[in-house]
Amino acid sequence: MSLRRFLGYSEGDVMRSDCKPCSRLMRHTAGIFSVGGALGFWVLCRMHYGPRIQIPRSLRWAACGAVTVSSSTALLVRLFSPECEPQNIAAYDNKKVIEVPLAFPVTSEDDIVREFRHALEKAKCEGSSNSNNKVRLAVIDHVTSMPSVVIPVKELVKICREEGVEQVFVDAAHAIGCTPNVDMQEIGADFYASNLHKWFFCPPSVAFIYARKSVNSVDLHHPVVSHEYGNGLAIESSWIGNRDYSAQLVVPAVMEFVNRFEGGIEGIKKRNHDCVVEMGEMLVKAWGTHLGTPHHMSASMVMVGLPPSLRIMNDCDAINLRTHLREFFGVEVPIYFIDGGEVGCVSGYARISHQVYNKVDDYYKFRDAINKLVSDGFTCALLSTSTNGSMI
Repeated sequence: MSLRRFLGYSEGDVMRSDCKPCSRLMRHTAGIFSVGGALGFWVLCRMHYGPRIQIPRSLRWAACGAVTVSSSTALLVRLFSPECEPQNIAAYDNKKVIEVPLAFPVTSEDDIVREFRHALEKAKCEGSSNSNNKVRLAVIDHVTSMPSVVIPVKELVKICREEGVEQVFVDAAHAIGCTPNVDMQEIGADFYASNLHKWFFCPPSVAFIYARKSVNSVDLHHPVVSHEYGNGLAIESSWIGNRDYSAQLVVPAVMEFVNRFEGGIEGIKKRNHDCVVEMGEMLVKAWGTHLGTPHHMSASMVMVGLPPSLRIMNDCDAINLRTHLREFFGVEVPIYFIDGGEVGCVSGYARISHQVYNKVDDYYKFRDAINKLVSDGFTCALLSTSTNGSMI
């Protein structure tokens, strides 16, 4: 399939939702997410382009403006775009950055909403000496990566509107194919960006960014400048020259693949959620621990408390335990260390996931590996580390 045939692209065509050529692409991808009645456009791109399109422009306002990000967002987006690091955001015109601490384990959505409101109030108070003390930009995760928590984005975006936040960017790297019913109109953010390779079976580099139509849309530009510069983000993004577009070409085949399953992608997401919660409950029952979030705040990933006897005392222990499980038990699972826990309490969590190819035996294998370590009197202190914390 040629790129032009796939995109319906020809000279002068615009890849946006209100033009005829794009409708061919929309037919293939309508099942990925919904724009509802939201005015705007979206483009396939690379995930790290999203913050680069939005962040620098949002920080052109007066120096008194504040930017609010969640602490987990800063960590997550750093992997894709250094612009979202708090210290790098502040480098643009001396912007004030307010981080929202997300305590873990999480007991309810109210905890997150309360902390977010507090952060917005703090941003306003710290800028009260200047009459122009608005929060210019809020960056919100939809699903945090580590620890994995489904954030109540609709509620947080609504709060941003009530408090006069000028722009809201939702980093949804894990959301598409993982969380149910992603609807741009319901979420209400100005920008929403997500990968399609994490949970939607696409190759790496397939992602999209949605931009709500506004009077400021003309100020948005693709970070790769070409001859279409100034003709709008949709046109600038439709063709950016000498790059490999083959990853985008598989999107129609991916849609055909997911529709082979009962209920399509929504059915896959529901089964993944139900299965990973069931396996998480099986593991915490076996180890006498607990999950890191309520069931409804997990999607296709669940944080499972590990036995305190493993003595996970720092991030190096978490990395070394992950390596040990991989090399000696054939188990690959990310381990999260929670700082500040009391002695004898859960200080490490495993982030387990479920996809269509996983089997129950995968989780039994993990359970049995941890049980053997515990019965053998294993602690993370037994794993030798070098001075830089790497396994030797």
